[in-house]
Amino acid sequence: MNSTNYFSMPGSFQSNITNLSFTSNVNVKGRWVFRTDYCYNNCLFQDDFYPYGPNNGDSLIPPVNDGNSSVILLTETLQFFGTEYNKLYVNNNGFLTFGQAVSSPYSSMFRSGYDIIAPFWSNWNTTKSGVISYRQATSGSDLQQATSDINQYFPQLNFTATWVFIATWDNVAFYNMDTVRTLQILYCVYWLFYIDEIKYLFRIQGKFLTTNYWLRSLTYFNE
Repeated sequence: MNSTNYFSMPGSFQSNITNLSFTSNVNVKGRWVFRTDYCYNNCLFQDDFYPYGPNNGDSLIPPVNDGNSSVILLTETLQFFGTEYNKLYVNNNGFLTFGQAVSSPYSSMFRSGYDIIAPFWSNWNTTKSGVISYRQATSGSDLQQATSDINQYFPQLNFTATWVFIATWDNVAFYNMDTVRTLQILYCVYWLFYIDEIKYLFRIQGKFLTTNYWLRSLTYFNE
């Protein structure tokens, strides 16, 4: 290894954990190996997610295959690659569209001329599992958290959020699989994307994107 890093596991400082009698689980004193690519019992790193669901003021999207929300009228104008929008649609398959709804989960939609943001594009089947919800906020803890998150990645901006849009795909499953994922997207001048235990952020500057993390997923901006 040429470098090291660390993180804290929730509950890992409890006495029954810190007082283990073993010095290793790989026969090298002082060295331990743990899986981090699996989350037992479908646990989520909820601290990274903004609160979501009906109890947090979200509107729900009906559980239909290849469906959309009804038109969402935005309380603030959204800037996307130089175009202003006052409405959008949340699609069950992990993307947002502006101007009109798009139901197809197939890649041909990207050649259609639609304005699309598709950080979680896949063929999610909410008739099988999951709930999709969304909300807008102009005050309260959502703005405080968004302000903190943006300034964490771009401290030079001294940014203050005045409006946010949040959409969440909670425990959704791929159409022919049982494994579920929870996904979340937030817009407040910047786009924030969350997928289970991973968080990443894009700032749109014309046609250029900057990101703090590299993920094995398709994120597509169509102008």
